[in-house]
Amino acid sequence: MALALDHASAGDRKGAARHLDLFFSRTHERLHESRPDLLRDSGFVGFLIFHLLRGHVDEVLDYMERSQDLELAHPVVDLELFKVRHVASAVRQYRECPIAWKSEKRLLVSVLVWGEEFSDIWLKYGLSSLLSEENKRLWDSRETVFQFVSTPETLNYLRRQPMFAKLEALYRISLIDITPVLTAGISHTNYIAMLIAQWVPMCIGATENADCISLGADSFFSKAAFSYIAQRLEEDKTDVFYTLDYPISASAVPEIESWRGSDGVLDIPEHELGQFFLENMSSRVEPYCIDPADSTMPSDPSRVYSRLQHGVLMRSLQPQLIYVCSNMLKNLWVPRLSATDNGFADAALAVLGDFERMEMLVQPDLFGCSVIEGAEEDRIASGQIPSRVPVKETIANDLLNLIRGAGLLSPARVWSFRQPMLVLGDGEVTSAGTLLIDQLAAQLPDQGRYGPPDMMAEHGGQAFERFRRSGDVPK
Repeated sequence: MALALDHASAGDRKGAARHLDLFFSRTHERLHESRPDLLRDSGFVGFLIFHLLRGHVDEVLDYMERSQDLELAHPVVDLELFKVRHVASAVRQYRECPIAWKSEKRLLVSVLVWGEEFSDIWLKYGLSSLLSEENKRLWDSRETVFQFVSTPETLNYLRRQPMFAKLEALYRISLIDITPVLTAGISHTNYIAMLIAQWVPMCIGATENADCISLGADSFFSKAAFSYIAQRLEEDKTDVFYTLDYPISASAVPEIESWRGSDGVLDIPEHELGQFFLENMSSRVEPYCIDPADSTMPSDPSRVYSRLQHGVLMRSLQPQLIYVCSNMLKNLWVPRLSATDNGFADAALAVLGDFERMEMLVQPDLFGCSVIEGAEEDRIASGQIPSRVPVKETIANDLLNLIRGAGLLSPARVWSFRQPMLVLGDGEVTSAGTLLIDQLAAQLPDQGRYGPPDMMAEHGGQAFERFRRSGDVPK
């Protein structure tokens, strides 16, 4: 694959095509023969993902069956193969009992929730906000199925709850059983399960021509957030939407009840959700704050905040996917199945060609998404939330060096960082901190290097079809 990339980045289409043909055929040969040198090639995972994202899950699982006796070269490869295997198995599970779609306008709303504790959180806040009359505009604008990436026990528990009955009376319900992942005994089980759960609906949506939304159990929304997405879809303006969420302290959760109606539904105006965030910020915000008067700065530059007298400015190098149209999924490729805030936007950009049909939802009066942050102090103490480090030169220069060192200088990440979210109460709209972050955003280089997703979007589909026509598929 490296040679194909060299040719593609130099504009040599014939050379890129020739080496991609070799990439597909030779990887197939080594898998077919169970050759031990296979796993020293990082392209092996990318080969499987190309099949996976185009719906060839039986071939993926066959290839993996052939390679299971090989000694893995690196724990990272082992983990990537684990993710690919379980996504493919989940898609095969779906095909055993597929959704009987009746409309051409389809939406798969994937809800990632398991266990009674998170089920209760999602029912009380997430689901209750999704069922506001204005948010239902999106669900009612197309054939919507709520697909739970969960366990049978969790779905049975949900079905005994009154709020879930409201959902099931309006929309169809589907289950992808993620029990095999949760019981596999791997490290960081919940996080890996979340990554797998994010990719399952997209693999299904790509072949079922269904748009996809992926929702976590700890998120809830303003009353017209999804009505805004419905409007943009009706205008045919956008294929992919990304969010910046409001991290809210779990201790403030009881105050959310003031927006609950007699029917149990949460009806939170967009502006009021922003104000609620300002008054109840999670402890996660502070480690990412930028203040020119401070001698320390965040050790993780992927998201930064700067406080105002009655507000906060947020910028992020990790645009979090929330909605993707099915037409965009058909040519998507990623080298690994990472979280959808970690590289997905650049893969989407490679498919779309420019930023025109990508949108960051950073207007607080149009879209509000909050995340309930529990066990905040424990997360800080365990290192899940970054520490602060001393400033060596200037904050702007040091942050730029950190961004470069972390490999975060990609076109879509820079595009995201240059779209701030300004959540304001009364008072000033700028501060020394916001001006410093604005300066940093302007300093980030515009051009990123031509990468594997760009090459695959441009040349991979044709090379893959040639490979498929050659008959080099598992026998």
